[in-house]
Amino acid sequence: MLQGTTGNSTQIARINGGICVALKASLPFPAVIYLNREIPLQLAVITKNNEASIITVPLIKLEELSVTIRTETKITVGPNASMITSTKELVHLKNMNLSLEATDNVRRINSNIFREAMISNSCPSFTTCTVLQQHVLVVGAGVVLGSDTAIHVLKTEVNIEIHSGTRPATLSAFDNNPRMGDDEEEIFIPWRIGSERHLGISRQTFGTTSEPPPPY
Repeated sequence: MLQGTTGNSTQIARINGGICVALKASLPFPAVIYLNREIPLQLAVITKNNEASIITVPLIKLEELSVTIRTETKITVGPNASMITSTKELVHLKNMNLSLEATDNVRRINSNIFREAMISNSCPSFTTCTVLQQHVLVVGAGVVLGSDTAIHVLKTEVNIEIHSGTRPATLSAFDNNPRMGDDEEEIFIPWRIGSERHLGISRQTFGTTSEPPPPY
């Protein structure tokens, strides 16, 4: 059985002394984005008080939002290696003045704001004997607390795989495999060598023998 994160990434910033503000980005597990499809991204701003003198967290407004794909290409020739980095902006909104309603200490950002963001004209993640190309989803949010006029910028990143094919088949098509239970929703298909490490996926052992690690 595969285990790993759900593509969550959180950045925390300390604002106004005892108030901590975090930007959280979440994607389904595993964090795979398909070309020309809606990105299943969920965003939230999380607040926490660290000082007893602060009774309530002030109103938070979202002023700016950006979603970017960063592509990292590593080229290896013999003992030499070089890294090429490029970015593609999917969403860049300013002057939003959007009040974020709180549920406990979580303020969710409506996904309708960035639902039209899709990845197109991009090369999927791949690995060859000399070239490795992988991607990172970078999210930035500019927030204003209470009557403060300063915009505090939060950024967070999630490692992703970009895939051009269809979603993996359900395990019902693989009933002859005794190691696959009916309670599993999807079979994991390794899209490229190194994808498990990039996505933070680990393999749970069966019995006393662990599965060999994927090749890298």
